[in-house]
Amino acid sequence: MKKLVFSLFTGLLVLGGVIFLGWIQVNESRALAPSTQVSATTPVLLKPTLVVSTTTDSPETQPPTPEATPTTIALATPETTPTPELNSAPTPLTTTEPTPVEDIVTQGLVATPPVEGKWIDLNLTDGTTRLLNGRELVKALPSAWGEGEPGTATDFYATVPGTYTIYSRSDTFWYDYNYSMLWIYGFIGFDPERANGFHSFLYNNNGNVVDSRLGPVSHGCVRVEDWRAVYDFSEYGMTVIVHGKPPRIIPRLVSPN
Repeated sequence: MKKLVFSLFTGLLVLGGVIFLGWIQVNESRALAPSTQVSATTPVLLKPTLVVSTTTDSPETQPPTPEATPTTIALATPETTPTPELNSAPTPLTTTEPTPVEDIVTQGLVATPPVEGKWIDLNLTDGTTRLLNGRELVKALPSAWGEGEPGTATDFYATVPGTYTIYSRSDTFWYDYNYSMLWIYGFIGFDPERANGFHSFLYNNNGNVVDSRLGPVSHGCVRVEDWRAVYDFSEYGMTVIVHGKPPRIIPRLVSPN
């Protein structure tokens, strides 16, 4: 009987211990569960709790955008053509040798012997005025000369062969009221007896050339298209030699500038 009572008592203790442990676990589970009680009869819609801060939130800082790293593109270097080495010795300049007077003399185009220094030669045979410096030809100018015959009644209108010196120089535009009744540029006088000299072609009062003939067509003066060249070349006292025999030809025309 005592053993039976002891066994029952022991069993009650064990059962009580199990119940006590179960009660402890249930309480722990309730403590961990949310405090909101939901009625079995009334459905409740649960929403998340919005927590409002009393301080002003600053905008969320975005992580800095990484800077773009420039991409270096390697360009192909063009092949360079080697520059040929320059010859250190400079190339001599090619200059045109002035025509020596001897060559012109051989052809009978200028007077002999040549004059030293600057001088002017008028060859009536080929109708050319030549500006010379010693033995060098500076410029050749097709010319017109006097239509008169030396030693005759028309001698005053002739360009007579001989050696002269320049006695007058002018570069003005003047009116020839004695002979042509036209306008003329320049006058480089060399024959005061006949009032002959070098000058331009004949112009009207509008400055247009009206007579550009070459040959024996003037009243004794020597007309050239580039009268300025003769004026710039000439000097007082410069020698002028007129020689040759003009052919009796029909005067020809040239186009004025």
